[in-house]
Amino acid sequence: MAAQKTTVKEYIEWTNMRWDNAPDTEKPRILMIGDSIVAGHGDLVFDLVKDKLCLDYLATAKCVSDKDFMRELDYMLSLNSYAAIIFNNGLHGWDIDEAVYAENLHEVLTYLKTKTKLLVWRNSTPIRTVGDLNSFEAARNPRVIKRNADASVIVGGLGLPVIDLYTPMAENPDLFCEDAIHYTLEGRKIQAGIIAAFITNS
Repeated sequence: MAAQKTTVKEYIEWTNMRWDNAPDTEKPRILMIGDSIVAGHGDLVFDLVKDKLCLDYLATAKCVSDKDFMRELDYMLSLNSYAAIIFNNGLHGWDIDEAVYAENLHEVLTYLKTKTKLLVWRNSTPIRTVGDLNSFEAARNPRVIKRNADASVIVGGLGLPVIDLYTPMAENPDLFCEDAIHYTLEGRKIQAGIIAAFITNS
């Protein structure tokens, strides 16, 4: 039975698709899927792996429950075959019930597992408080933790490896920009290093 689709549009909807070293058909190609966090460290990851790998990313504001999410995903998948897919979704769709989010996350991950030999879950990063980066945002960060916990159960059942970005970002408030969601260049470099190390050692 298909997961329930619930689409609640944000004030600004956006999607960023990128294909680094697009003409190269010889090196293995990696796909990262996420939101603005992926857009923030995507090029930095590519710089670390470009001697051996090509890297594409799909960054979008859409929650996995949005019916248009799969349209964008299928477009990316239609253009290239991927040696690995690193997937995240969870920092958008705050009007979506957590049970609906989890149901759709399971459906998408199950589908993606048929599209690559290596599917990896990358958990969602923390949300801090604007004006007080030493504290976590009271309404949304508990939901990030809940979504990460639900995802952990799902990916465990599917036998997927996990890249943990929540923990190192939660331990370092100095890596956050003033908007309390995005990261300084140093923070993005740390994220890229973690992801690149995982890719090259897999």
